[in-house]
Amino acid sequence: MKKIKFAIFLAAVFVFFCLMASCADNAATHGNGNGGGDEIDSDSETGENGAKPDENIYTRFPKTDFGSRDFTMVIVDYMQEEHYAEEEIGDVFNDSVYNRNKKIEEDYNINLKFKIASHADAPSEIKKSVIAGDNAYDLGALHAVSAAVLTGDNIYSDWHKVPVINENLGNAWWNKSVENDMSIGGKSFFIAGDIGYIFTAHTHVFLFNKKLFADSGIQYPYDAVKEGKWTYDVFDSIIKECNQDLNGDGKLDIKEDKFGFVTMGLFGDVMYFYSFGGKAIEKDENDYPVLVLNSEKNASIVETGYKWFIENNCPVVPYTGDDDYSEELAHIAFHRDRAYFLGTNLKNLRVFRDMESEYGIIPFPRLDDAQENYISTVDGAATMLVLPKGADGDVSGTVAEAMARESSLAVIPAYYDSTLQLKFARDEATTEMLQIIKETAYFDMGYIYNFSGSGFISKTLLDQKSINLTSFCEKNEGAIQKAIDRLVEYCSNFE
Repeated sequence: MKKIKFAIFLAAVFVFFCLMASCADNAATHGNGNGGGDEIDSDSETGENGAKPDENIYTRFPKTDFGSRDFTMVIVDYMQEEHYAEEEIGDVFNDSVYNRNKKIEEDYNINLKFKIASHADAPSEIKKSVIAGDNAYDLGALHAVSAAVLTGDNIYSDWHKVPVINENLGNAWWNKSVENDMSIGGKSFFIAGDIGYIFTAHTHVFLFNKKLFADSGIQYPYDAVKEGKWTYDVFDSIIKECNQDLNGDGKLDIKEDKFGFVTMGLFGDVMYFYSFGGKAIEKDENDYPVLVLNSEKNASIVETGYKWFIENNCPVVPYTGDDDYSEELAHIAFHRDRAYFLGTNLKNLRVFRDMESEYGIIPFPRLDDAQENYISTVDGAATMLVLPKGADGDVSGTVAEAMARESSLAVIPAYYDSTLQLKFARDEATTEMLQIIKETAYFDMGYIYNFSGSGFISKTLLDQKSINLTSFCEKNEGAIQKAIDRLVEYCSNFE
């Protein structure tokens, strides 16, 4: 029976990730190392691609001979595994990336090369190249927030002017939320999708500890989610009595005591705002950003966040900056059965491979019954593709399109097999939870551009133990508006 249930789970995960790129129709309306880097030459023998293409969709794209030219991508150090594999090593995911790259090299007669840099330095590598006019890079796969910072520096081209991309953005291997939510004045400087699994892996969710729920006689929240009743009030009713001073020292300590909810900094303390429908930015009829931060709805959301984290004493543990998230205190507390809920992203499921207790996955709750849908926010560390100014759009677009297609066939399925065959979810309910998360995945422009700190307003106020949104806006609205105006002016004049 466990094998059957696990097979059902894996099938659900497959559907979830394969269809993630198509979630944007809902999302658009809230329904949905080293700075210098290293050069890596992927001149390796060809392996077999295990993809099983749909002949009606995938074979209509012709192969093109680009004359054995080098094709160089700037990639981020901690994201490199989704783009580069030096050789086959017997690991399902690594080998799928290796074989995809070799197939792309053969089909388009190119030599894939990679420039690796830190997430902060990768956009600067592109900027230096554009300023020098050396056309050193054909494509950038960047950390979303770091990439957005340099949007107005005239180093990215508009993907909508690249026919092979513009004509195919409707295909399932591209994420429509990025196109809809990140475009400005009809200009699209960023695209994302199956070419990088990290975009999907950085969708934020709740994990709940099944053992603690069972021991406390608390019903699993699956039914509440499915029935549309998973709201903050229901969540609050569970966590308010869960904190326990296990060592009896009269105070709550994340290292030793038990909590109703835990998260690390820049996770739950930021994502709750967007999951409750908060917005710093909306768009006008011409696709330009408009500041809407100082609204009654946002103020209500901030007040709820204060109740959640401050009044309920739910710790937000500062992020250490280490990509080994297993050492984060919030994750340790959940792993050791000292937290009923954890706010994290799907990538961090890897941390709990050896967790003895089982746990479930559910979306963030809705603010209240008036909120139409759950909202599963994709964070700012997700991968964005940029086209460097001066790069050959036809070549870069063709290769990017091909890599996304091939990834949807082989790399993304391999990701399920290599990282999601875990013991945490052996029940049929996971199928529906992942489907709901997929359908409500959301990417917020205000969060990614973070105009003068407005995108992280919820974290700022929680750090200050304040609910005074109006005061923040009065002090910062001028700077925020200037930042928006600069970007609007740049995009209005962009050619």
